[in-house]
Amino acid sequence: MWRPVSNKNGFIFPFALILTFTSLFILSMGVDITLTERKYQHELVEYYKMESAMVLAGKHVESMIQDHGDQPIEGSLLFSSINIRYTVEDVQDMKIIHVTAEGKEGRKWGMKFVYNVGTKEIVDWKDE
Repeated sequence: MWRPVSNKNGFIFPFALILTFTSLFILSMGVDITLTERKYQHELVEYYKMESAMVLAGKHVESMIQDHGDQPIEGSLLFSSINIRYTVEDVQDMKIIHVTAEGKEGRKWGMKFVYNVGTKEIVDWKDE
């Protein structure tokens, strides 16, 4: 005959304790995963804003080189919350454009563009 489980042998309290700890563990893992995904999403958005701003700055400096010729060029731009500084070096028939961007959280990214004066185009770019 079937009899209900009683606490006679000390079964219910340890079972409830294990069930509670397991539930709390699963809940804390879910919260951790959610927070990590949100942080990653925020970082990804900032990265793409930074990269886009740096490419726009490179194009801006390219048009300045075409307009001003051999004059030394350096300065800064502000795209939304991204501060961009750029300098241009002359190397033979090329110009090296150094672009440094700083985001609102203090992260810095650098990029180097190589501009060919003869063909008037950017021939290479690299992350620094």
